[in-house]
Amino acid sequence: MAGLKYHFWITACILFLSLQMQGRHIIGGDMFYECVGTGQYEFTMVLYRDCAGGGALFDSSPFSATEGTITIYRSDMNSPFSRITLDEPSVSNIDIQSSNPCLIIPPSLCVEEGIYKFDVNLPVSQHTYTITYQRCCRNNTINNITNPGETGATYTIDILPESQNSCSSSLQFNNFPPFVICENEPIEFDHSAFDPLDREGITIEYSFCTPFLGGGLAGSAGFPGDPLGPDGVAPDPDLPPPYQEVNFVGGEFTATTPMGGNPVISIDSQTGLITGTPIDQGQFVIGVCATALDSSGNVVNLIRRDFQFNVASCEPSVTAEVEADSLDDFGNFVINACGKDEVQFTDLSFQERFIDSWEWSFEMGIEGTSIFSDRNPIVSFPGQGQYTAQLILNKGRNCSDTANLRINIWGAIENDFSYEYDTCVAGPVVFEGESTTGNNSIVTREWFVTGEGAAEGSSASYVFARPGNKRVSYRVVDDIGCEAITQKIIPYYPIPNEIIVNPTPNGLCQPVEVFFENQSFPLSNEYDILWEFGDGGTSGEISPTHVYNQPGTYEVSLSIVSPIGCQYFGVLDQEIEVRESPRADFTFEPTSLTQRNSMAFFTDRSFAPNEWRWDFGGIGTNTIQNPSFDFPDTGKYEVLLEVTHVNGCQDSIIKIIDVVPKPTYFLPNAFRPRSGGTNSTYRGQGDFIGISDFQLQIFNRWGGIVFQTKNPYEGWNGREENVGSMMPAGVYVCRVTYTGPRGNRFELKEFATLVK
Repeated sequence: MAGLKYHFWITACILFLSLQMQGRHIIGGDMFYECVGTGQYEFTMVLYRDCAGGGALFDSSPFSATEGTITIYRSDMNSPFSRITLDEPSVSNIDIQSSNPCLIIPPSLCVEEGIYKFDVNLPVSQHTYTITYQRCCRNNTINNITNPGETGATYTIDILPESQNSCSSSLQFNNFPPFVICENEPIEFDHSAFDPLDREGITIEYSFCTPFLGGGLAGSAGFPGDPLGPDGVAPDPDLPPPYQEVNFVGGEFTATTPMGGNPVISIDSQTGLITGTPIDQGQFVIGVCATALDSSGNVVNLIRRDFQFNVASCEPSVTAEVEADSLDDFGNFVINACGKDEVQFTDLSFQERFIDSWEWSFEMGIEGTSIFSDRNPIVSFPGQGQYTAQLILNKGRNCSDTANLRINIWGAIENDFSYEYDTCVAGPVVFEGESTTGNNSIVTREWFVTGEGAAEGSSASYVFARPGNKRVSYRVVDDIGCEAITQKIIPYYPIPNEIIVNPTPNGLCQPVEVFFENQSFPLSNEYDILWEFGDGGTSGEISPTHVYNQPGTYEVSLSIVSPIGCQYFGVLDQEIEVRESPRADFTFEPTSLTQRNSMAFFTDRSFAPNEWRWDFGGIGTNTIQNPSFDFPDTGKYEVLLEVTHVNGCQDSIIKIIDVVPKPTYFLPNAFRPRSGGTNSTYRGQGDFIGISDFQLQIFNRWGGIVFQTKNPYEGWNGREENVGSMMPAGVYVCRVTYTGPRGNRFELKEFATLVK
C-alpha cells in the first residue's frame, strides 16, 4: 500500500498576529541561465507562492487563468526581441525552515515552489539581452513597502555582450532564505552564490538591492481591467527595462535597511552572509544582488533575488511525525505492511535540523520491546499481526515530542496480467488480470492506460487512438487495503486496415502542386513511409506535398513499414494528370521610345500559344499575335501578354515599356537687334517638354552678366537686362542650364554674335 505522507508545512504568511490567508501571493523567486553552446541558453526561473486560500495559481499551471510568458528585449531595440510561452511548471510543496528549533507551526499552511525551464536561442550580439517575467501580486500585509497588495514583481536577468561572446553561464544562489525568522533572535544565513564555470579571476560581491515592481491591478476602485495589459496582473508582453523599484515606507525602511533590526539586518558584501536581529513582527520584502566581477573590476554578470522575510513570535516546540498510510481517530500513525515482515520506518519530524535524538520502541508481544536510536530504522516483526510503537524526539529535553504508531503486518498480494492482440492489424487489445491475496478478497480492480483512459474489472479491452508503446497499469486492492500495481509496455504498431489518401492538386496546368492527405489510421512518424510520385520524386512524410513540373500522367505508390516490421504496399487509385502549359514571352521594337517616336511593334516569342491577349498599361488591348501600339504620352507602361494553350492552360508575362520624355534646346550663334525679324531676339529653340530649373545667362567679354532669365521662352533683345542701352556689337558668351524630365542636369554654352 502506498504511504501517505503527513507533514506539517508552514506558509510565508505566518505572523502570529491572527493574519488570515485570503489568496495565493508572490513571496519570492529568482532567475538564472546556463550557456550550453554559442547563442544557446537553458533558463531556470524559480517562484515561491502561498499555496493556501484562493487566488491565482502559478501561470501555465493546469486550471490557471493566465498563460505565463517570458519577454526578451535587446538594448538596441524598442520593441520585444522575442516572446516565449512558458510550459507548465514543476510545482512542489517545500519544507520551510525556521531560525528557531521550537517554532510552533500551524499544520494547515504551506508554501509552493514553481520551477520553470525554458530554452532560448539568441544570436551573439554586441548588445545586452534582458529576459523578463512580471506577475502580480504580493501579500497585502507586507510592512515595508507601499500598496503591496496591488503591485507585483519583476524577475529579470541580463546577458551581457561579454557573456555572449564567451558562452558564460550566470551565477546561481546556493540556498533560499528561511521564510520565517523569530522576533528578537539573531539570524545568520549564508546567501552566497557560485559561478558554475569556476572561472579564474572572478569575484562575487553581494548587496541588498531594491526589488522591482511588475504587474498590478489595472482599472479603478480595485477592480481589475485587462489582465494582460501593461498594468494588468500578468502583462503580455512583459514590460521593457528600465524597471520601477518598489517604494519603501518612507523614513523607516530603505533598500539597504529593508527590515530594520538591532543590530540592523545586513549582508556581508564579500561572503553574502545575512546577519542581524529582527525586532518587529511582520512581513518584509528584500532584494539581494550578487555581482560577478573580472580581475579588472568589470561586471560580467548580475543576478538578483526578490524574497519575503516573515518575522514571527516563536514558542518552543518540535513535532514528531512518521511516514504513514493514515492517522486513526486517536492520532496514531497507522503503517500497513503487505506481504513482508521487515519494515523501513521513515521519520518526517519537523524541524529536522533542530532534532538531536530519536528513540523508537516497538512492542513485539512475547518477544518483548525492541529499541532503536536510528532516525529511520529497519525493523523485523515476528509474523502477521498488529503491533504498537512509539517515537520520542529529543528525549529528556524541553523541545521534545512523541508520536504513537500502530503497525499492521498483513498477508501478501500478488498481481499480474496477460494480453492478446494481432500485432499487425488495427484492432482491440484484450487484457486479463491474474491476482491473488493472502488476506480475504480483492475488492478493487482498475486498469489505466497512460494518456488514453481507464477501466474497471478483472479484464479490459482497448482500441488505442494512436500507435506507440502503451504503458498499461493494472491496480488491485484487497479488503485489508493492501494494493499491488503491475505495469507493462505494449508495442502497438499495426498497419492501417484501410489506406485512405486524398490527393488535392492546386490545378491541372504545369507546374502542379499536389497535397497527399493521408487519413489512414493508425500512423505516426515512427513508421517508415515511402511515397513514389511517378516522376522520380519521393517523400518520407505521412502527408506530403509534391510539385509536378512536367506534363504527363503519373502513378503514385505508397509503402509503409511499422516499427515492429508490419508492412503495406499499394498504388493509389487516382492518377495525377498534369497538362502542358504555354510560356509567355515577347520583344518589341524600337527599344527606345520618346514622345516623338512612341509607336512600338510587338513580336510574340511565346512557347505553344493558341490565343493571345495584350494589355498596354490599361490604355489599350489587342488579341492578335504581333500587334503594334502608339503610346499617347510619355511614362512607364506595364505591358501584359497572356497566352492560352490549346488545352486551356495559360501563362502571362509583364514587361515595362518606357516612353522617355526627351526635350531639345538649341541656341543660335548670331542675332540682329531692332531688325524687326525673327532674328531680332537671341533665345533658344526646340522642345521644352518637362524642363525645370531653367536659367539663361549672357556674359560680355569681361565676364559681366548683361542678361539672365529663368523663362525658356524669353530671349535677349541686345539691351542690358533688356531695358538699358543697346550693347555694342561683338561676341558674347551664352550659358544655359536646366533639369530634364527624369532629373538629369544639362548645361549648354554658345558664342552669341550681336550684329548691328
